[in-house]
Amino acid sequence: PAIHGRGIIAFVDALYAYIVGQGKTRIEGGALSLFWEAHPSVPRPKRTAAHIKAHGGGLLRFVEDQGGHNHIEIVGEGASAPAPAPRSVRRKKKKKRRDVM
Repeated sequence: PAIHGRGIIAFVDALYAYIVGQGKTRIEGGALSLFWEAHPSVPRPKRTAAHIKAHGGGLLRFVEDQGGHNHIEIVGEGASAPAPAPRSVRRKKKKKRRDVM
């Protein structure tokens, strides 16, 4: 059966809470079985990727990696800030001091 009404929100909310509860900002697609074991009463969508793309809103995003590995990541306030870009550090070359005799 398709998920309707509160079931749509329940799945997204439960998955979001699960990821945050694990101290992470994403879950690999293959690790979803652990979520389902922990939350057997949460309505299960037929197509998880399509469901998250349609109903993830400001909480979750489904990401298709180039290598064929997919994951679901937290977006918005729960997501960690991206690491700052490395600064290029320029150092002045020290001039060699020569003693003149």
